[in-house]
Amino acid sequence: MTQTPSKWKSTFLMVAIDAAIEAERVREAKENAEAEIRATRDRFEALAEERGVLLREVNHRVGNGLQLIAALLRMQAQISSSPEVKAALATAETRVMAVADIHRRLYTSESVQSVNLRDYLNDLIVDLQSSLRAENLSPDFRLSAAPLFATPDYAAALGMIVTELVINAHKHAYPDGDGQVRIALSLNEADCAVLSVEDDGVGMNAKTTAQSTRLGRTLLEAMAHKLNGRLMYEAPTRGTCAKIVFALNFDASSRRDSSSLSSCDEDDKSVV
Repeated sequence: MTQTPSKWKSTFLMVAIDAAIEAERVREAKENAEAEIRATRDRFEALAEERGVLLREVNHRVGNGLQLIAALLRMQAQISSSPEVKAALATAETRVMAVADIHRRLYTSESVQSVNLRDYLNDLIVDLQSSLRAENLSPDFRLSAAPLFATPDYAAALGMIVTELVINAHKHAYPDGDGQVRIALSLNEADCAVLSVEDDGVGMNAKTTAQSTRLGRTLLEAMAHKLNGRLMYEAPTRGTCAKIVFALNFDASSRRDSSSLSSCDEDDKSVV
């Protein structure tokens, strides 16, 4: 039995109405989903902004705290009558200021995931030279660094090592005056980072060896351990060369696993 034209029209109308109702439901569902997405995004943006404010406040307070510690050490050194105490407090102040400077550079920068070590070390060396020139000294620091990348924590440890080694070389290698200190950062054939600090001074002797067993040596070894590396010394024809071989925990293309860290620690075993 065939349907009359009026029944065809009625059926078509019902189908059209159902389709329109379904389309409206889909539209409402889509709008609700988009509204929920926008609300969620806004909540995350607000949380991120709040986290950023809190992080900046924490970093500001940490920086102020380090500056205060350095000032207290400086005041204590000024009122001390012992040359040994003055020298020890001055060294401690230098280390605290180095930590403060590293913190300022790394944790107040825009990037919190990776640090260009060449740019970072260049700025650090410039600041070290400026600090020594303020004491009427004439440091000659030469930096050669590859554009390697690492996390801020790794960069902070590396900055502490460079500061300690450079200051030690400038202080102990040239007792009769200022001399050149060369800092290099590169990749070796095993794809491990190699940091070296070299001078042409008096070289290592019983006195400098005894001094290296104190806090400075402990600090260097602790920072090298943090890099999963090893502190080594070479004795060239002239002067001294301190070296640390370590694996970058982050570079521009990949992250390294624990096996690569171990292989770098084992690298250059011939260096003593």
